[in-house]
Amino acid sequence: MRPFEDHFSQGSSLYARARPAYPEALVSWLASLVEEHHLAWDAATGSGQLARMLVHHFPKVHASDASSAQLSQAQSRPGVEFVLERAETPSLKDGSVGLVTVGAAAHWLDLPAFYAAVERVAAPRALLALFSYGTRLRGCHHLQEAIQGYADSIEPYWTESYRVVAERYAGLPFPYERIEMPEFSAQSIGDLVQLMDLMRTWSGSMRAYEVTGVDPVAAFEDQLRWAWTQEGPVEASRTLYWPIFGHVGRLP
Repeated sequence: MRPFEDHFSQGSSLYARARPAYPEALVSWLASLVEEHHLAWDAATGSGQLARMLVHHFPKVHASDASSAQLSQAQSRPGVEFVLERAETPSLKDGSVGLVTVGAAAHWLDLPAFYAAVERVAAPRALLALFSYGTRLRGCHHLQEAIQGYADSIEPYWTESYRVVAERYAGLPFPYERIEMPEFSAQSIGDLVQLMDLMRTWSGSMRAYEVTGVDPVAAFEDQLRWAWTQEGPVEASRTLYWPIFGHVGRLP
C-alpha cells in the first residue's frame, strides 16, 4: 500500500471553513439509490462536511480520515462517528455498509487497497460514490479565466494525483456497475477574500507556498480582483458553482 499523501493538515482550519459545500440534492439522490440504510461510510472525510449531511439519511455514519489535524476541525453530530484511520484499512464489520462516499479525495487513495476494503465491508448491492470538483466554475466567464490562469501559473506544484482531478476523474479506475450521475455543483458563498482563501486550500497552492515561501494567491490578486469586478462590486458576496464529476456504482 502506498504512503498516505497528507497535503491538507497544515491548512486544516482554512480548509474546513473555505471549501465549497456539497448540495443536499446530491446526498438525497445517493441515499435514494441505497438498499441498506443502516450505516454509511464517508471515507477520507476531512473535516466531516459530507458526513454531517449523510446523517440525515442514515442512523449511523462512520467518518474516517488519516489526518488528525483534519478531524480536529470536524464538528460533532449525533449519529456520526469520527475515526482516525486510513480509508484503505477501515475498522468496520464485513458486509455492514450500505453506502460508501469519498468526496474530493479518491485521487489521493491507494485505490486497489481501498477497493478491496470496500468489497469487504459493503453490504450486498451497496453503493460506492467517488466524486470531486476542480478549479472550474459554472458561468462567471471572466472569473473562470482568471482562476484558470492562476491554476496554470502553479502548474509545477500540482501533484500527479491531482492531475486526475484536472481530467475530471476520466482516468480513475472504477471496476463496478456504473450509475449515471445527474449534474450537481458544489457551492461557495462569499466575497473575493473568501474565494482567495478557498484557492489557498488547493494542494498546488499549499505546495507552492511550502517550496517558495510566497503566497501564490496573493501574487495573483490583481487579476482576480479585476475579474471579480466585471460582475459586481469587489466587496459583494456571491454564490459560485463548482461542477461535480465522478463515478457512482453498485457493488455485487
